[in-house]
Amino acid sequence: LAYQRGAPQLKAICEKYGVPYVQENVFERLRKTVDIMVGNTNMIEFPTEFEPASHKAVRGVQWK
Repeated sequence: LAYQRGAPQLKAICEKYGVPYVQENVFERLRKTVDIMVGNTNMIEFPTEFEPASHKAVRGVQWK
């Protein structure tokens, strides 16, 4: 798979920028996705201080 070839590069990029690299079994990821979809759990909120200013809405949105 292309993912298997690219995973080491992605992991290195994550380490370089301090982003957590999570590697889990595909079935565990699927279970977590379904739990979010059916409302059993919520997604972790992304800290807005890491959001580039150019990506934020200019008007009408209040950031936490």
